Amino acid sequence: MEVGTFEGSMIVADDPQTLSGYITGLKVAISVKGGEATIKVTGQPNFDRTFTGNVASAQSGVYDINISKQSLPAQKIAGTRLIVSNNKATITLDVANDEVTVKSAPNSPTTILITGKLQFIGTDLLKQ
Repeated sequence: MEVGTFEGSMIVADDPQTLSGYITGLKVAISVKGGEATIKVTGQPNFDRTFTGNVASAQSGVYDINISKQSLPAQKIAGTRLIVSNNKATITLDVANDEVTVKSAPNSPTTILITGKLQFIGTDLLKQ
């Protein structure tokens, strides 16, 4: 079952937050089959990843999904969660030993590379 696609932007930081950047034009597509969830996350610049997790709870348009793995582009352990409340979503991700190219500012054409343990946060994403 398709839960929906949510749009917005995401901030990315390394741990211990010495460097941060942005993924813009973010789209988070969520589908659920039984107790399993697949989350496809795309955005600019050239961000395309797929995560999987377990549905902790679901009722009346509200979903709480525990993210456990990044399956694409490479298999990695991932953590934290995705909350959907009707027409809004919030996603937080942690991925260790990774690297991502991000924009240095939301409206900037300049990109930077962030490596290490990464934290991704996207709040108030709106349903398409």
